Amino acid sequence: MFATKSYSIHTNDNLLVKWISVGETASNIKQNVVEMLIWMVLINGCVCGIVSCVDLHIGGVFPMEAGSGGWAGGEACLPAVQIALQDVNANTNILPGYMLKMHYQNSKCQPGLAAKQMYELLYKAPTKLMLLAGCSPVTTVFAEAAPVWNLVVLSYGGSSPALSNRHRFPTLFRTHPTANMQNPTSTNDNLLVKWISVGETASNIKQNVVEMLIWMVLINGCVCGIVSCVDLHIGGVFPMEAGSGGWAGGEACLPAVQIALQDVNANTNILPGYMLKMHYQNSKCQPGLAAKQMYELLYKAPTKLMLLAGCSPVTTVFAEAAPVWNLVVLSYGGSSPALSNRHRFPTLFRTHPTANMQNPTRLKLFQKFKWKKITILQSVEEVFTSTAKDLEEQCREKGIRVERQSFYGDPTDAVKTLVRQDARIIVGLFYVTEARRVLCQAYKHDLYGRKYVWFFIGWYADTWFIPPSDEPLNCTAEQMIKAAQYHITTESIMLSRDEELTISGMTGKQFQKRLMNILTTDPAETGGFPEAPLAYDAVWAVALAFNCTLSKLQAGQSLENFAYNNTGIAEKLFSCVKDTQFRGVSGQVMFNDLGDRIARTQIEQLQDGKYQMLGIYDTTTLHMDWYDKEKFATLNGLPPPDSTLIQESLLAVDIELYYAIALVAVIGIIVACMILIFNVRNSDRMIIMESQPQCNNLLLAGCILCCLSLLLLGLPARGITIPKHSFTLLCHSQISLLMIGFTFAFGSMFAKVWVVHRSGAAENQHLISKPTTGQPVPACKFYLVVTAFFVVDVIIIACWFTFDPIQRIEQRFPLQEPPIGTEEDVMFLPILEQCQSKRQEMWTGLVMGYKCLILVLGLFLAYETRNLRPLFVNDLRFVGLAIYNVAVLSLITGPVVTFLIRSQSDANFAFISITVLLSTYITLGLVFLPKICHIRRTPKSGEKNDGTKPFYHPDIAGMEQKRCQQLLHENADLKCQIEHKEKKIADYRQRLGKHIQKTTGIPLRENICGSTSDENMTQSFPTAFTTTALIENLPSDKYNSNYEEENEDTSSTFSELFL
Repeated sequence: MFATKSYSIHTNDNLLVKWISVGETASNIKQNVVEMLIWMVLINGCVCGIVSCVDLHIGGVFPMEAGSGGWAGGEACLPAVQIALQDVNANTNILPGYMLKMHYQNSKCQPGLAAKQMYELLYKAPTKLMLLAGCSPVTTVFAEAAPVWNLVVLSYGGSSPALSNRHRFPTLFRTHPTANMQNPTSTNDNLLVKWISVGETASNIKQNVVEMLIWMVLINGCVCGIVSCVDLHIGGVFPMEAGSGGWAGGEACLPAVQIALQDVNANTNILPGYMLKMHYQNSKCQPGLAAKQMYELLYKAPTKLMLLAGCSPVTTVFAEAAPVWNLVVLSYGGSSPALSNRHRFPTLFRTHPTANMQNPTRLKLFQKFKWKKITILQSVEEVFTSTAKDLEEQCREKGIRVERQSFYGDPTDAVKTLVRQDARIIVGLFYVTEARRVLCQAYKHDLYGRKYVWFFIGWYADTWFIPPSDEPLNCTAEQMIKAAQYHITTESIMLSRDEELTISGMTGKQFQKRLMNILTTDPAETGGFPEAPLAYDAVWAVALAFNCTLSKLQAGQSLENFAYNNTGIAEKLFSCVKDTQFRGVSGQVMFNDLGDRIARTQIEQLQDGKYQMLGIYDTTTLHMDWYDKEKFATLNGLPPPDSTLIQESLLAVDIELYYAIALVAVIGIIVACMILIFNVRNSDRMIIMESQPQCNNLLLAGCILCCLSLLLLGLPARGITIPKHSFTLLCHSQISLLMIGFTFAFGSMFAKVWVVHRSGAAENQHLISKPTTGQPVPACKFYLVVTAFFVVDVIIIACWFTFDPIQRIEQRFPLQEPPIGTEEDVMFLPILEQCQSKRQEMWTGLVMGYKCLILVLGLFLAYETRNLRPLFVNDLRFVGLAIYNVAVLSLITGPVVTFLIRSQSDANFAFISITVLLSTYITLGLVFLPKICHIRRTPKSGEKNDGTKPFYHPDIAGMEQKRCQQLLHENADLKCQIEHKEKKIADYRQRLGKHIQKTTGIPLRENICGSTSDENMTQSFPTAFTTTALIENLPSDKYNSNYEEENEDTSSTFSELFL
């Protein structure tokens, strides 16, 4: 598996270690770990040859569980390392008289936790000679910080290509191949890795605020001379020089923080009896160095209550590790959108607004200047990557096309790509040093002037585009000024312009003047000068949070006794910071649920070497104050176009309209398919069986074909082109799908009304008089009607496409003037692509005449059969309504589309689509929605007759069926009442006869009085049965007569008959 390896060690001033691997790189990570340890022992053997030692100690971290990192490689790698330690210590030829020992911890592949563990490994005896690291995130933290301690880091699991950056990770080696080894850039068989150790570097932080500190000590000394003060300590890091991070914001932010400490401690209304003190270091905007400084701040007395962090890379390290110590981190300079991740940074707050806050402002400018295409040029840092991604998503939501280019270090190739892409509106996202490189390359490639607009970040210094004398740049100051002319910047407002006093008793301008008096350099050349108000307000936020926490502490608790494991005080402190609101020198200070600062954005433009305020945009109210002071280098002074305007312009369907119609059509297809499945699964239900499910399935198939045709009718759309050789096929498919879909959909409904109408009045009367004898009509009758229409369609389509095929033609319109703001020499030639044959009018008239005839006949048949309720088509009434809807919409749309708006692609497509979609959705709703509702309300058992109840009609559904059963019971009761009353009538007749005989003495004939109740009863039974049958077959709307009136009318009728 492994190829042979050779090692050589040189003891020069610089330690040079070469590792030459021959052949393929091994894939077994356990063997990589063993090999790594052997190599490490060889290096340590050289050290032990100089210094006598017994035990050689190394430190390591292993991801024993996935955690947020996603890789639990320690489960196998830790046993492998332990096996290797045994093998190495048992080998007498390696390190004789010495023992190799390892101290390790479980990093869970979490960078923040690993940073804490690294500090514990290094500052707890014994001294470690080397460090082992696992996954890429942990390796990044270890390798970036290790040079501070002059340590080598060996990674057995870090595969990130970013770890190959020798400038950033000078003492890192890996036995795990880099992830981009699969795409080698060279053909060398040997891999050569060199490590050159450098001596320890020391940097002295310049103290340029001595006078201010003396003044602060004097004032605080006076206060504390009266009241015994308790110190509350906070820690902070400030990037006093750019370093690799690219932002030296500490040059102005540190003095601002010191001014704030002075003002807070002098204010007797805040933290009475307490003195706020800060311990700080110079992070150089380097995450690895900041991690070391963080641990020194935390593990060196006194205990810190909160941490201040500067640039985004340092804030990321602080905020990710701080929850381990139950600490809140307040960042005055971190703008990365990634810091808004509350799950990853649970205790982070920022007085610096997130960089995403500027994207809505940029988007508003794009819309104001009618730019539909922009290009983003960004550096690869996380802060700019996440900002660019968010801007791209917002632009695409508003229909703005976005192209992205990124670079690392040298932007030359990226700028050349912008030239090839004809980029006009360019948004630059990078640090100021890289911004000068980009601007220089833009000048060299003529990517500036009247055709271009550049957007830069607004927190650069006012003269950022003038290169420093010590910066190697191939452009002169005059060239840079010329290239930077009329560029636009966006930045959150960092200095309050109101004259209203803030919580400190100063206005924003007064604070700025006070800060300028302290600075020893020109504010325009001082790093972090625009962000200084944010740093000043950060200290006030800390003080107010401490003040709030003191009021919430229980008896026996105090801030000065806070410990890193005290979760109770930490939670109260977090809650107080979250609820903090005050008017600061940077404006209103408040935080949202993600810990981000809410602020407005200012828009500026460089005009003749000075920045001019163009406007202010409020993202909360979406309101922009615009001052109409913008200037552009175009001939007419208007904003330049976002791209080169082409001479020819195809008139196609708007892409947003097409997507909207396509979305609705796809939904219609899905709904139709679901109904089809529903229809098949419930085919044994009476309401489905008695509605001709075969016709319903054809109706659904037709609706699906019609919706599919819309996806083709909208083509070509803007941004979706069709090759010329495929255009004829597209035209044929459009017409075929729409015609056949209409035939299936409308033809199936037409077949129902046709068959019912053909049944005639005699058959309907037969069904009324004998409701139980109605038999379903064979499905072949319905299929015959639909098949006849389908055959006619096939004949027409075959003849049309065979004898006069449809071709792609271009309809050219007169030249149009360019829109306002473009160059005067640009004109547009609109071109409309159409499907047309030589005898287009003849074929169109034939198809329209044939279809219109069917529509009119369908209207007539639907009207004629409106009152019929046949057993074999229980949805006839809803089918008739659907026919009305389809016929009216089609008869209106057909002539409009054909004769009036044929040359207007958007209107033509919209009219056809709306007609088809309305017809489809309304038809599906009318025909199938009642069935679905009935089946959902009525269980399957409720439709079956148990044999003890009178019969009922299977086409009477829901409440009508229950009403019918109730009427049958009522009829039986009425029948009993009639029999009872007939008996009384017979009895009254007998009494009357006897009374007449006694009075007059005239004997009555027996056949008169002898019309016994038997005869009457014989006559009443058919009458009752007839009444029952008639009531049963009455329409549902006749069932609502009053029950008592029915009884009285029936009794009265039969009494008159017998009397």
